[in-house]
Amino acid sequence: MKKLLLVLLFVPIVSFGQDYYVSAKGGLNVREAPNSKSRKVATLLYGQNVTIESETGIKLTINDTDKETGITKVVEGEWVEVIFEINLKGYVFDGFLRKNSSSFLTRNNGTTWTNGSSLYTFSENMPDYYIDISSCAPCEIPTTECHMCGYSWMKVYVDSFSYGRKYQNDFFYEEDETWFYEKNETIWSVNSRSGYTDEYETDRIYWIPADSETFEIEKIHSKNKPILDFIKLKQKEENEAIEKDLM
Repeated sequence: MKKLLLVLLFVPIVSFGQDYYVSAKGGLNVREAPNSKSRKVATLLYGQNVTIESETGIKLTINDTDKETGITKVVEGEWVEVIFEINLKGYVFDGFLRKNSSSFLTRNNGTTWTNGSSLYTFSENMPDYYIDISSCAPCEIPTTECHMCGYSWMKVYVDSFSYGRKYQNDFFYEEDETWFYEKNETIWSVNSRSGYTDEYETDRIYWIPADSETFEIEKIHSKNKPILDFIKLKQKEENEAIEKDLM
């Protein structure tokens, strides 16, 4: 039997008159009154925009199971009145509403996440692109003809954020990338590397808010441990190969 992992999601504070979008992949029901037994007046599609008109103060907690991962999330929120399409109104559960924003970093600005072993804090002030380790000019692309040359890069998209480096050292070309992305209201990351030995890409690494309960972080650590151990093993193999060939 597959064990279900419970993760508590903290719902962002709503702002009246501000646009939000539906984050539930299966859509979100609009009710005539602020309760789940009230008549359904519409179903909002994933990504559809709404405007929050008012809060009701009526709290609601639901268990939401991701069909892909089998992870069950405890989603907390309340019923709010929204306007959608052309002046249509109704009540929805705001646990599946997210603020419209221009990028992944803006949406997650100031939040700290953990994969059970390390922490990462997202900031919208991160540059979209920068060069910081180039040691020769001009240096557009690292080559063996450009000694000890390279650059670090960072790219921000609507639903993802990635950073890495491309670098030519004394002996070989290196390329690293870490890619964060959102899917089904969850943040994942994938690491990839091309260096002295064979290039590789990891499986998906799962992240949760760093202020989650200790037992939740321990479960996430156990889930991610095989992937993180794989990264350490590949790094160890590469270091050993370099030392052997340079002796």
